[in-house]
Amino acid sequence: MSKTVLLLLLLASSCCWAAPKPDPAQYNVNVHVSGTLTIEYENTMQQQMQATIEGKKYVLHGGSGVIWVLKVGDYHAKVVKDETRNGVEYMRSYELLFPNGETRRYDVMGEEE
Repeated sequence: MSKTVLLLLLLASSCCWAAPKPDPAQYNVNVHVSGTLTIEYENTMQQQMQATIEGKKYVLHGGSGVIWVLKVGDYHAKVVKDETRNGVEYMRSYELLFPNGETRRYDVMGEEE
């Protein structure tokens, strides 16, 4: 097999494995992170943050295995899970879009007034 054919096969296969880039237009929820820390949760390190979303204050957990502290500031997100039970309990998850195009999922673990 020639080197050119081998190179083309490698390039084609690497394109197939690349994750699709997120569409920024889908991340239409504004999230203001006002506090953040790294905690141990279920034997792994995770990020915990205080965030204001649509005027409500939430505690979010996510980023399993992440030992970095997320900078406070404004981010864009989209809802990836939203379930309600008996009209007063809910489970919700957001996927935050970072300026470099990476995304990370965070689950709502608390709500504050």
